[in-house]
Amino acid sequence: MWKKILGKGLRYFINEAQDHIDAFIASRETDIDKLYFWKSAIIVCEAAIQHAHRYAALARKMAESEMKPDRKAELLQIAGICEHVPENPARTFHEALQSMAIIGVCKKL
Repeated sequence: MWKKILGKGLRYFINEAQDHIDAFIASRETDIDKLYFWKSAIIVCEAAIQHAHRYAALARKMAESEMKPDRKAELLQIAGICEHVPENPARTFHEALQSMAIIGVCKKL
């Protein structure tokens, strides 16, 4: 599933789950477990995205007080990456690794 996660981003899965929910409601389906699954998938994906955004904010805050230019640049790069992935598709190998790391942490929570 990594190929799909890295290639499409978690926002894709959120939109896909919402489409299923909308279709479920429109067709008056009765298998409530499906609805619960899609809603929980949205909650989990949004939580992973928010975790990445908090990590980005922390990296930016750390960069503000960093005296070493190389480390400051590195922290700002981390912040930029975490603001993009895992919500959106990874554009680089570095983004793919960061996305996998964030999702890996979320899987353990």
